[in-house]
Amino acid sequence: MFENLKKYSDYAPFLLRLGIAMSFLVHGIPKLMNLSATSSFFASLGFPGFLGPIVGIFEVIGGILVLVGLWTRSAALWLSIIMLTAILFVHLPSGQGWELPILLLLMNLALLFRGSGKLAVDSA
Repeated sequence: MFENLKKYSDYAPFLLRLGIAMSFLVHGIPKLMNLSATSSFFASLGFPGFLGPIVGIFEVIGGILVLVGLWTRSAALWLSIIMLTAILFVHLPSGQGWELPILLLLMNLALLFRGSGKLAVDSA
């Protein structure tokens, strides 16, 4: 029944890239819009405040790189590290909101292992 879809399987990573990029841009851009609030928020979580804007920069740049498929594996690694840190030090200890970070971690790991696929600068 789904045999005809095999010819499109190289485009599946593009769908992962699109979802990852949207999420990281939606969460990264606000971190850069108010650096003071971002720093204060990170400090309230027990992290050095200066890490907040740095994480925001990595989320935005990583999201853009994943979206266009440039240095995809490197960007997926950076974003995986951010998600693993958030999971281990924020979400699991609080017992709340861990589902999306784990999903994003797994999506990034899939890109790290698989690569950018078609419709990517990496594949050009």
